[in-house]
Amino acid sequence: MAGTKETPAWVADLEAATPTEAHKLSIPKDDSEARAKWSKWVKDYAALPPDEVRANPAASVFPGDVKPGTPHAKNFRYAVDLNMPRWQFTGLYAAPGEKIDLTFAGPVPKGMKVRVGCHTDSIMHTEKWSRYPSISWSVNVDKQVVEIANPFGGLVYIDVPRDKERGGVNMPTYGGYIWLDEKVNSAHPATLDVSINGGVQAPVYHIGKTTPAQWAAQLAATGAPWGEMAGKRFIFSLPIDTLRGVKDPEGLMRYWDKVLDEAWKFGGWRGERTVPERFVPDRQISAGFLHSGYPFMGQYLHAKEVVDLDTLKTKGNWGFFHELGHNHEGQAYTFDGYVEVVVNLHTLYLMKAMCGLSPHQARPGWDVSSELKKLGDGSTDNFARLALYVPLIDTFGFDSFTKTFQTYWVKDGSRGLDNNEAKVNAFVERYSETVGRNCADYFASVNLKCSPAIAAKLSKLPKFMPPAGQPTPATN
Repeated sequence: MAGTKETPAWVADLEAATPTEAHKLSIPKDDSEARAKWSKWVKDYAALPPDEVRANPAASVFPGDVKPGTPHAKNFRYAVDLNMPRWQFTGLYAAPGEKIDLTFAGPVPKGMKVRVGCHTDSIMHTEKWSRYPSISWSVNVDKQVVEIANPFGGLVYIDVPRDKERGGVNMPTYGGYIWLDEKVNSAHPATLDVSINGGVQAPVYHIGKTTPAQWAAQLAATGAPWGEMAGKRFIFSLPIDTLRGVKDPEGLMRYWDKVLDEAWKFGGWRGERTVPERFVPDRQISAGFLHSGYPFMGQYLHAKEVVDLDTLKTKGNWGFFHELGHNHEGQAYTFDGYVEVVVNLHTLYLMKAMCGLSPHQARPGWDVSSELKKLGDGSTDNFARLALYVPLIDTFGFDSFTKTFQTYWVKDGSRGLDNNEAKVNAFVERYSETVGRNCADYFASVNLKCSPAIAAKLSKLPKFMPPAGQPTPATN
């Protein structure tokens, strides 16, 4: 049900000004007057009581309308898994402006939220908008019955906080959720029932649970513009047209589950992933062409790429693997200025693990020998720097990095690594000890020089430089 109270007059002005892909809005960063107006609009719009919210006309363009005549949920039941932190999809899609009410059957953990809309990127800081700046809305569950309405609509989630008894150790990465040694069944009770009024059923594929016939029936019956596909390790939120084009949902999710398993394995993380990663394509994102995080975000065109299993099997996807690399890239071993370098060490591994492509084949047009010569001449280009790892991979294999990374995740393994000198020293020493070779001179040749004390400590090991015929950095 849409808002029942009269909407404030200023909302009509906001609606008329709301940008779309076809009618973009440009606001220079130095236009303080326009930015102040929009900042107030965005704040006030989000603060509207649910009864005063109505559909924003731009919602019909993105993320989309609910098909007319689709039945809306009454007393829809969902069991919240209190042992699974982060977003849990209820199976419902709220129409633009529709009020959703949720009644929780028991005590609610502090920090729980209800979220409508998976497109969480705010684009307020950018200078050109292809959609409204903030279209994912949430509300704190601070009482047994809560209401929420989003003028743009969206998939309905319960955002579950980590149980305080879950414990574990958080390992900082560049966007990922890496907790080790968690008590994954710490919550008691383990579930919380919620009854939902409002929203229409949206398709959701669960690997190992949803049969082909059930999936086909969901796709045929739905009036929602978006749905989800969920593997054990990875979840997509995708437009309905994209979902209908997937030929092999089980094979697709098995592929992406393996990607996530391989990313975890290469990162040297112990145990198993306990919380799935997510991907969402958007009409416009907050930064870059894609970016890491939860969810990791891409452009609308990436919706088709993430489900193109034939291409993924043979060519992979550098951009997707790169962002997942960030989510698994430990800050402890990433040198200053190397965030966009070390991440692609992870990317190279995934290209090999998933497609059989060696580092020399993984990126068309990338010549390792040429890049190493540039590096030796002082280049700080990210792909020149990435090339320094290839002779090590050629000689010692990717596993040499995994074993080195593992040394960072033991107790106190990352202690004191809060500056670049300490990071370089630790990595040169640990990698050399892992492979049983003194790599100090090699790393120095690519401008990663360790301290004299570390060099002396490693002097007992046989020296390593790339064998004849392998690419080497130029030395001055």
